[in-house]
Amino acid sequence: MSYDINCLVLGVEEDLSMPVASKILVETEYSPNSNSGRYYGAYPFMTMQKGTWVNLLNSERSFLGAFGLCDIDDSEIQNDVAGYPVWIQDEELYDLSPIVVFDEYIEEFRKILNNLVSRSTNGRMMFLARYQGVETEVVCGTIPMTRFFELLSEKRILFNVCYILCIDGEELANWD
Repeated sequence: MSYDINCLVLGVEEDLSMPVASKILVETEYSPNSNSGRYYGAYPFMTMQKGTWVNLLNSERSFLGAFGLCDIDDSEIQNDVAGYPVWIQDEELYDLSPIVVFDEYIEEFRKILNNLVSRSTNGRMMFLARYQGVETEVVCGTIPMTRFFELLSEKRILFNVCYILCIDGEELANWD
């Protein structure tokens, strides 16, 4: 199975690619403010936002996307629905699985996400880890970065859910 890890850095209109001197390749997917691209039909709220799309890829096997950086924690799939957003319908639960970022990548992953959100003009970005399934748009936010990483370590961040992330302390600030 292949995985995508995408970030939409809000308010930024520039290439956010980073050098490949690391295990995680950061590349800009397509030009900002375009109402097109591969997620336009499946994630209309996310694709209507202004910003720059960024992919996080395994630098050793970038053709496989994020495969090798993360995996599904399938030990908890369908067993405990208490951790899922309450508005999710039962038939959509199958496509929501906890994401696990492998230990060897987690510190770099944290640094990259913090760098990306700090480059946003409003201290916000959208995060979407996905695998192919039923394309139902689920959006959660606004979550401070520290809390996001706590939830990630607790296996409470899900594939196929868009999270609006913000710089710590900015969750109640204006979106202007």
